[in-house]
Amino acid sequence: MNKRAADWINPLGPTAEEILEQSLRDDPELAEAAERLAISEAIAEKVILGRTRMGYTQKQLAEIIRTKDSKISLIESGEHIPHASTLQKLALALEIKFEFPMTAPVRKASAPRRVYSSGNGSSAALPMAAASRNGNRSLR
Repeated sequence: MNKRAADWINPLGPTAEEILEQSLRDDPELAEAAERLAISEAIAEKVILGRTRMGYTQKQLAEIIRTKDSKISLIESGEHIPHASTLQKLALALEIKFEFPMTAPVRKASAPRRVYSSGNGSSAALPMAAASRNGNRSLR
């Protein structure tokens, strides 16, 4: 029996990479978090490489762009995505460019809403959480 590679099923199950890819497709919030992490890691790498190429310490770089060295540390650790103005200062000080793909923001689905009637023909829509706080009573 000659099966094509595409038809072959791994008896051990999916790989970690396949599971991650499926999770990113299934969970928009996870995909958004992964994208933010990738951006912060790319910024961190550029700043570290630029800073070391220029021969600056974190403290020296912080003084040049007028910020705290703890902020440089956070940026280089990938724990912080700096504001555009900070990126501009870093780019000038380190003689580097930051390039990011511009994509349309993903709009989150609005929360489910429940419509309540006041009895006089008017109605109001409340988010489900607010409706629960009101004890599911009609609005008057």
